[in-house]
Amino acid sequence: MLPVLLIGTVCLALLLDPSAIDVAITAISEAYLQVSTFVAATLLIFFSLEKLFKIDLTKALAGAGR
Repeated sequence: MLPVLLIGTVCLALLLDPSAIDVAITAISEAYLQVSTFVAATLLIFFSLEKLFKIDLTKALAGAGR
């Protein structure tokens, strides 16, 4: 019941204040950019360290769950 009420409140706020739509779109696009940048930086560090230390993490992590 609470999620439905929350979604309804957000939709009502967006309908009553047109500038709120711009704020929501800007916030979502900035969050997407930040997450994408974080993932790209993490992968860059991960793969760079793997290459620098000549480690095959696929083999190392394959036995980790056993």
